[in-house]
Amino acid sequence: MSERSPSERRRVALAEAIASSWGERSLEYAVVHGLEEYPARIGRDLDVAVDPESVGPAVGAAVACGRNRGFGTVLFRWSHWGLYQLALVDREESTALALDLLCTTDVWRAKCVRLVDEPQLERITAGDDQFGPFRISEEGRFLKSCVRPLLCGDLSRTAAGREWSLPVTPPHPIHRERLEELLGGAATSALATASSTSELRAVLPAGPRGLQVRWARSHAIDAARGVREALAGRVLRRCLNPAACVFVSSPEPEVVLQAARELAGEARAMFLDVRPQAMPSSRLRRLLAKASTWRAPPVSEFVVTVVVGRSAPVSSGLSSLRRLLPTTCLALQALPAPQARAVLRERILDFLADTYSPSAFLTRQADAPPPALAVVRRLEHTRA
Repeated sequence: MSERSPSERRRVALAEAIASSWGERSLEYAVVHGLEEYPARIGRDLDVAVDPESVGPAVGAAVACGRNRGFGTVLFRWSHWGLYQLALVDREESTALALDLLCTTDVWRAKCVRLVDEPQLERITAGDDQFGPFRISEEGRFLKSCVRPLLCGDLSRTAAGREWSLPVTPPHPIHRERLEELLGGAATSALATASSTSELRAVLPAGPRGLQVRWARSHAIDAARGVREALAGRVLRRCLNPAACVFVSSPEPEVVLQAARELAGEARAMFLDVRPQAMPSSRLRRLLAKASTWRAPPVSEFVVTVVVGRSAPVSSGLSSLRRLLPTTCLALQALPAPQARAVLRERILDFLADTYSPSAFLTRQADAPPPALAVVRRLEHTRA
């Protein structure tokens, strides 16, 4: 195994410090993904099942640990996938540690199949093992990174040398009856006996899509509810989790656009998805792009679309909707590409840190849960 880079060592050390801090505070959490190569390295992000009441203290402790170790830029948001996302960014080293805080059952759904209910999520959050300073859940990891991808048609994680080498032995908390309910008897047996992905695929009824059909036939009401929740989540993400937009005007838009493209690679190491776009000359095309591609919601990273043109026409009404449509404008003089890239980098980081600040969330934790979490709790209570 190659030697870890200094930035990776710092990410590992930060993750360990956060886990130790959470342990000292007796917070309810369990890591369910991202430690597969630990202690050599940490995954791109850590998936952490966490009790809703522990979200505020967990975020506060993580932010404090990050700032003590040079990860001073903090990005935090509620995602309508059903989780909170926290990214601790070190600007100087262009690196970040991201945490997905899974506090609802929604994020565990595999298309129409609901993988866990409230009691099971509470058991996962309590953890079933310890790995270094991290409390972990093997049950949660198996459901999140093996069963869920399988139900969604992704067999890549079960290939030789991948995260789950075939044949797969389910962890102790997973009963065979429950696995057969989710996957069916044939797929469950194949998972435990197949020696290759092709062998597993051959046993699946009508391919991975057949797993969804089989489950829907056996759980018609739950499947209909799952489809409804998936559609509602898609609408909420589109409306309430839009990508941020930075409109850049410059007398040399080609230079700035190239600088934004060069920045995109570096930004991914900071858990940012920078999407460079040229400003269309047609007003109709601009309106269509604003409503679709420029605002396409993120899947994991914090997304910012950088739209570059000789002018940046943004209506005054857009700024009044900044909370729903985060937007900023930047006017650049003619600059060499390296300088343009540096200015873009700092402006984007400042803009995102201001847009996705955890301060308001942490302040109101003492009085009441944030609106998003309050809605989630009401939904969970209604479903129960």
